[in-house]
Amino acid sequence: ASGGIALDIGNKSINNRYSSGAYKLFSSQQAATQPELPISIEFEQAYDLQVGSLLKLKGLVIGEVKALKLSTNGKIKAIAHLYPHFSKQVARKGTRFWIVRSKLSLSGAKNLNTLIGGVYLNVIPGEGKKSSHFTGEANAPTVALKEIGLAIVLLADNAGSTDINSPVYFRQIQIGEVVSKQLSKDASGVEIILNIYPQYAHLIRRNSIFWPASGFNLDVGITGAVLKSTSLTSLIKGGISMSTTDQLPLQPKSKAFARFKLKTKIDEKWLKWKLVIPKP
Repeated sequence: ASGGIALDIGNKSINNRYSSGAYKLFSSQQAATQPELPISIEFEQAYDLQVGSLLKLKGLVIGEVKALKLSTNGKIKAIAHLYPHFSKQVARKGTRFWIVRSKLSLSGAKNLNTLIGGVYLNVIPGEGKKSSHFTGEANAPTVALKEIGLAIVLLADNAGSTDINSPVYFRQIQIGEVVSKQLSKDASGVEIILNIYPQYAHLIRRNSIFWPASGFNLDVGITGAVLKSTSLTSLIKGGISMSTTDQLPLQPKSKAFARFKLKTKIDEKWLKWKLVIPKP
């Protein structure tokens, strides 16, 4: 077979000519009639991102990184092509891209599949107008806190052993998790942001107290040392416990982003409080 060239009437939006006016010869019918949409995504660091890295939306492959460049402002610019079926949904303002890579720490291992399949970009589609230029993120973004539960802020001298996804306990039942931590504006301490799951949000009252579940007391007596901790998991991952005194009437529910001081020492009486907190 000698092969040949096919001709068809394409969509007006298809860029079928070079600047000189000459027609382009596409590699396939799909490339000619349903071309991939190029977009650019800027990152502070590449983090092992490379040409050929995939873009994924809820596990579906929706595109591929075609080139990596160093932009004039010193950032890494990834040129990615979106597959035609996903371009309208993804190429919008507000779409978020972040690098998924393996992580190993005392709190566990994450995304080990990237050791085999390679680093990839995860995508959450936006709802804005059409766009082809985006700013990427190095880590998964925190989901809008108002949509997933009650967000509260703990003030501490340092972050201690708490980490992202560290559990929050009430009576040794997990009721939330740490979603973010950062230095306070004046760098005098640390702000730890918790997300309390919706079904447990009513447990947090204006006078609730919080303390590190990973912190432990070492009692030394005649029989030896006794290690006290909420659980082995919290000892390793760095959890946070909370309770509310039963010595006062039930106080109003906490408002979103209310600020609490993280206690540094555990008082045994906190574990014995039995305040009745009815569901709303």
